[in-house]
Amino acid sequence: MVADRNEGKVRPVSRRLIASAIVLAALLAAPGAHAARPAKPALEHLVGALGGATDDASGPRYADLRKLDSHLQELAADRLDGRGSSQADRVGLMISPGDRVLVDAYVSGSIGSATAALRKLGMSVNALSDREPERMVEGWLATDAAPKAAGLSEIKAILPVTGTGTNTGGTLSQGDGATTAPPPARLA
Repeated sequence: MVADRNEGKVRPVSRRLIASAIVLAALLAAPGAHAARPAKPALEHLVGALGGATDDASGPRYADLRKLDSHLQELAADRLDGRGSSQADRVGLMISPGDRVLVDAYVSGSIGSATAALRKLGMSVNALSDREPERMVEGWLATDAAPKAAGLSEIKAILPVTGTGTNTGGTLSQGDGATTAPPPARLA
């Protein structure tokens, strides 16, 4: 029974409505009821480069690869395919001549064990932070080691360091003359 707010009367709730609500709740709570989000092209490319079926890229088998930024996914796939990375993939990324990329690996477990595991994968560690919320290990990681690094249980995400070394200087504009704008009106 539900109270009708407008008239203060109590009216019965339809059994059909209750049954529908129960069925809907059961369907939403069922395992696998939520559709997997579709895989992005960079993830599909990486799964294919690892020898997997690209149709399975959005499945649970490749969930760890989603810890990698899409630029890292694309770089790793190119390296695994034996191709050099294109300039479009490298825009803004810090990449060494040996195809190592500067990354921040965000950690959910022990910083010490994450650092040791990343070093075993060949990462040269530059910096550590154990302060919340940026618990991370920063360093140079070979692009083809990125999928293995993403599989480490201590790792939450791996993102490339972008934009370092950019210095625009003190002047960001060439002024009104360079934009051919009319001169400002004179104040009297």
